[in-house]
This record gives sequence, C-alpha cells and structure tokens, in this order.
Amino acid sequence: MKRQMLTLLLGLTLPLLSAADAGYLSATLSRVTYEESGAPDFAPLAAGLRIGGAVNEHVSLEVRLGLGIKDDSARGVDLKMDSYLGGFARFMLPVNERVAVYALLGAARAKLTADNGLVSVSDSEKGLGYGLGAEMELGPRAFAIIEYGRLVSGDDYDLDALTLGLGRRF
Repeated sequence: MKRQMLTLLLGLTLPLLSAADAGYLSATLSRVTYEESGAPDFAPLAAGLRIGGAVNEHVSLEVRLGLGIKDDSARGVDLKMDSYLGGFARFMLPVNERVAVYALLGAARAKLTADNGLVSVSDSEKGLGYGLGAEMELGPRAFAIIEYGRLVSGDDYDLDALTLGLGRRF
C-alpha cells in the first residue's frame, strides 16, 4: 500500500516538473508535537524532503517524505517519529515580490514508535493534513519556508509540526 501511495503521489507531481521554473525541491527540519489526552506531550525531530510543482502562480502540488532524527522522552517513555509521507496542494497568496503566505491541504501518513524499555509499540495513522506557512525568496531560485501544520489526527492523538526549510526552484 505504501508503494502504491508513493507511486500515485509522484505520478501526480512529476508532470508538473517538466514545465520551466515550475518545480522545486526543499529540505526541511520539523519539530513534531505529539499530543494525546491523559499522556505527556512529546516533541521529536524529523528531517524531510518536499518535491513539487506549480500548477499556476497560486497553486502547487507536492509530495513530502520524512524520517525521524531525534526521539523525545517523558515519564520513562521514548517516542520516535519513524516516518511520514504525504501529498498536498498549496494555495499561495503573494504578499509582495519576495514573500508569499500559503495554506496546505492534503493527505498524509505517519508512523510512530513508543518504547518504555520493556515494550515497544508502533502505530501508523493516515488522514487529512493541513496547515499555514510562509515562503520567502532568498535569491533567483532559492527560498526559505516556515510552516505550522497538522500532519495527521489519529484516533486518540494529534501530530502537528513546526517546520523550517530551504529550497531551490528548477
């Protein structure tokens, strides 16, 4: 199923990249926040890649892939963000010639592992992802992003991410 989802997301995004100056690639670092009622909050770190393409000046489609790079611990439990995968539409609104704000809407899947030293439990959730962000031009093809979004909302938890990134248009 994971391979089929990735193939579908890449299949939808790659045709956009054939247009001149329409494609982009970003490297990101995210502070992921795990919140569950009655449990401590966790904030592991994840590194990711975004590849996307513009449909027009206000809409782009992108695929996001990420892996956990640092666990977080609370009350004797370690929480690791194993991975995430998602496909999103970004709706851009230029503020000026260098800055644009955007809203995200799409679908994502995230896998987490909790370990207390005796038992290790993994859980995968998929669902609606959304968020808000800003993009700033750093040069002719380089840009930076900051964004806050909901990766997934699980059966009994929420997974949000504060993300910083650097990208390049091609």
